Amino acid sequence: VRGITIRMKGETLKILEEYQSHIRRLLGKAVYSLEGESMAECILRRCLEKNVTLVTAESCTGGLIASMITDVPGASKVFLRGYVAYSNRSKTDLLGVDPGIIERYGAVSRETVEAMATGALERSNGDIAVAVSGIAGPDGAVEGKPVGTVWISVCHKGQCHTEKISYNRGRLKNKEHAAYAALNLIRLLLSDE
Repeated sequence: VRGITIRMKGETLKILEEYQSHIRRLLGKAVYSLEGESMAECILRRCLEKNVTLVTAESCTGGLIASMITDVPGASKVFLRGYVAYSNRSKTDLLGVDPGIIERYGAVSRETVEAMATGALERSNGDIAVAVSGIAGPDGAVEGKPVGTVWISVCHKGQCHTEKISYNRGRLKNKEHAAYAALNLIRLLLSDE
C-alpha cells in the first residue's frame, strides 16, 4: 500500500507518453500521482480542490496517520484535528463510542471503527474522518483476530466505507501498513466522487 515509483526512459517524449498511458490503463486507480507526490500530498491536494476538511481517529496507529498528513506543508488548510483513542475508555471519552459496542463487538471491529469515525466527525465538524483500530502486536491476538488485524473506516456525507486488513510483519511495520491503507482508503473515496 505504501507505493511504488515507476521511472521510465525512452528515446522520445512521444514514446514515454505512450508508455505512461499504457501503464495508467493497466494500473487504473492504483496510480495516485504522475508528479511524484506522496499519498498524503495527493489527499491534501484533493481535499483542497473539493473544499473538504479531514479528521483522524486512531487507535493502533497511535497518531501515525495524522503525522503523515501534517508532514505535508500547508496541511493546516485541510487537517482539523487528530484523536488518538488508544484505550477503550478513550474511545468512549474522546469520540463518544458506546461502551456497549466495544463490549459486544470488540475494539477491533467494523462497528467500533465506524463509531469512532462518526464520533470524530460530530466532535470536529469535519467533512471526512478516518478511523483505525487493530492489533499491532506482538501480543493482543484473540480468537478470530490475529496480530495484524486492522479495521479502517472512512466516513463522509453520512456514509462509511469500511474494510478489514490483515498484515503481520512486526509491530512497527503493522502500524505503518495500517496507516498507508487508511490513507489509500481516503484517496479512493476522494477519487470516486
